Amino acid sequence: MGTNRLISWQRLVFLFLFLSWFVLGKAWIEGREISESGKQLVKLIRSAEWQSDPDIQIQIENILTEIGAEGELILQEFLDKKRLDARDYSLALYAAGLLCRLNHQQSAAFLKERLREGYTLLFPVSILKDRRENELWQTFERNYYQHLLTMVISAGLVRAGEDFYLGKIKEMLCHPEPEWAAAALVALGQTGKKESVQTLIEFLSEKEVKENQVLMEACLRGLGESGRWEAVSVLTNLVQNPTWSFRNRDLACGALGRIGVAIATPFIMEFIKKSPVTEEAESALYRLGLAATGYLIAALPVSSPPETRKWAGILGKIRSPESLSALMAAWENMPVTEAETLSQITESMVAVAPEETRLFLEKKLSGGETACVLKAAKVIGCTKLISLRPALIETLAVCSENKTRQVLAGVLAALADSGDIIHLKDLLADEDETVRTVAFSALANLKEGRQFLAQYLLDYSVPGWEKGMRIMGIAGSEEGRALFVHFLKQDREKQKIVAALAAGDSGDWEMVEGLLAVLSEESLAVRKTALYALEQIFLANVAFLRERSDQFLTRLLAVSQDPDPEIRSRTATLLGMARQPVALKRILEMVDDQSGEVRKSVAEALAGYTGDRVRQALTRLAGDRDSQVSHQAEQSLRLFLRAD
Repeated sequence: MGTNRLISWQRLVFLFLFLSWFVLGKAWIEGREISESGKQLVKLIRSAEWQSDPDIQIQIENILTEIGAEGELILQEFLDKKRLDARDYSLALYAAGLLCRLNHQQSAAFLKERLREGYTLLFPVSILKDRRENELWQTFERNYYQHLLTMVISAGLVRAGEDFYLGKIKEMLCHPEPEWAAAALVALGQTGKKESVQTLIEFLSEKEVKENQVLMEACLRGLGESGRWEAVSVLTNLVQNPTWSFRNRDLACGALGRIGVAIATPFIMEFIKKSPVTEEAESALYRLGLAATGYLIAALPVSSPPETRKWAGILGKIRSPESLSALMAAWENMPVTEAETLSQITESMVAVAPEETRLFLEKKLSGGETACVLKAAKVIGCTKLISLRPALIETLAVCSENKTRQVLAGVLAALADSGDIIHLKDLLADEDETVRTVAFSALANLKEGRQFLAQYLLDYSVPGWEKGMRIMGIAGSEEGRALFVHFLKQDREKQKIVAALAAGDSGDWEMVEGLLAVLSEESLAVRKTALYALEQIFLANVAFLRERSDQFLTRLLAVSQDPDPEIRSRTATLLGMARQPVALKRILEMVDDQSGEVRKSVAEALAGYTGDRVRQALTRLAGDRDSQVSHQAEQSLRLFLRAD
C-alpha cells in the first residue's frame, strides 16, 4: 500500500490547520481556579500558536518551570478526554510531551489510566473518492495517531519511574514504517534515560538512519528531548561538521538548546553566521536565555549588520536588563543606512526596557545634531513607536533645517492619529512644500482629517491647494466628493481641471455625472481633462460598465463628433470600454477619421468587440498609411483572433 509515503511528520501540519478557527476558552480548567501564570499557560496552549512559533513554545516551557505542580495539573486536563477531535488531539499530544519534561511521579497513575482506557479519535475526515481506499486510509491514520500519543504517554511513564514502558517503546524502534519508528525514537529520548541516549547515538551512525531524513530528525529531536549531558559531545561535534546538512546541524543546535548547554553557545552562534537554515539554532539561544546573554552581548560590537540583527533579536526575546547598554551602544554605532538592523535593535531595546528606550530616543531627537536627529526619527518611524509622537512634535517645532523637518514631518504623519490633527493643521501653513504635502497626506488618512480638509480646501488660495485636492482624490472618500463637485461647477478653468483630476484619482462612480456635465465647456483643456478622469473611473469600475452604460453613452456619442481630434480619440477609447452595440456602431463610423490619432484609438477600442464587421475594420486599419495605426490594428487583430 506504500503507507510510508502516506504518513510523515509533516502530516501533523495538516492536522494542526484544524486549530485555526479555535476561539480561546475560559481561564479555568474544569472549575479549578488557577493562577495568573496558569491562565497565561492555558491561553498559549489553546491558541495553538506553538505549532508554528518556537518562541511561544519557549514561553510555555518557562511558565511551566515557574508554576511547577500547578502546570502538571493543567496539562493533565488536556489529556483527560476519551474522545478527541483534531483540535483536542493535537493539544493532548503537545501536553503529553510537556508532561514528559516535568518528570513528576504524581502523574504516573493518571498516565497509566489514560493509556489503559485509550482514546477514540474523531478524525481524519474522508478526503478520497474511493470508499474502500478511504476506509484503508482512515484506519491506518487513526492507528498512526494512536501510536504517536501512546509513545509520548509511555515516555512520560518511564520518566515517572515506570520502566516497564521503556520496553514497549523499544519494541517499536524497528517498525517497518519509518514514521512509526520515528515516533518511538523521539519517545525514547523523552524517557530521559542514559541508556536511551546511547541507543539514539548508535542509531545516528546506522546507514538506514543516515539515508532517511524522517529517522534522522527523530534521533536528533530525541537527543534534545532527553535533556542528558551524555548527548552534548555528539551534538556539538555534529554542529561543527560541515559534511552534515544545514538542516541536521540546525536540529542539533535545537537539541543542545533543549538540553540547556551554555558552553555550546559559541558553536551555535558560529553555525548561525554561516547557515541559511537557523530557526532551531536561534530558538536554542533563546532557550539558553541568561546563559547565552553574555556571549550575545560580546558579539554585538564585532558582528556584521545581519549578524547584529539576529543577536539583537534574540536578546530582545530574552529581555535581560544587562543587555540594554550593549544594545544602546550597538544603536549608536550602527549607520543610519542599516535601517532594518537599527529597527531590530530598537525593538529589542523596547522589549528589554521600554521607558529607558523612550528616554534614550527622546534625548537623540532633542540633541540638536542633525545626523542623530534623522537617525532617531527614521527608527521611530520604522518601529512605529507612537509614544514618541509628542517628542517628534516638539523637535519639529524648533527644527529649522529643511531636510530634517521633512523627515520629522513624514514620521509624524505615519504615526498620527486623531489626537494629532491640531499639529498637522499647523503644518499646512509650513513654508516647505514637502512638509505641507506630508501634512495633507496624513490628514487625508484620518476621517476627522478628511472632514477638516473638505472645508479647508474650499479656499483655493491656501498653500498647496492643488496637491491637497489630488491627495483627497487618492483617498477616495465621500468627504472629497462634495469638494470636487463644488469646483467642477466654478467658473475658473484651473479649478475645474484640478477637480476633474482629483475626481479621476478617486475612481468614484458618483463623479461620472459631474464630469459628463463639463464636457460641454468651451475650454478644450477642461474637456480633455474630464475625459481623462472618466477613463480613470471607468478603469476602476470596468466590471460594471456595461450595466451602467445608459448613464454615459448618449453624452459620449455626442462628444465623439467634437472637432478636436484628441477629444474624439479619448472618446473612442471610452466607447471601446462600454462594450455596447450602439458604441460599436459609432466606433466603426470613426474608422475613416482624418486624424491618425483617432484611428489608432479606434483600432485599440475594437479589440474589445467581436464579429465580422470588427474583423473587417481591423483588417482595413492594419493596412493604414500611418504606421502607428497599422501596428495597433495588428495587435488588436491578434487579440480578436485569439478570442474568436
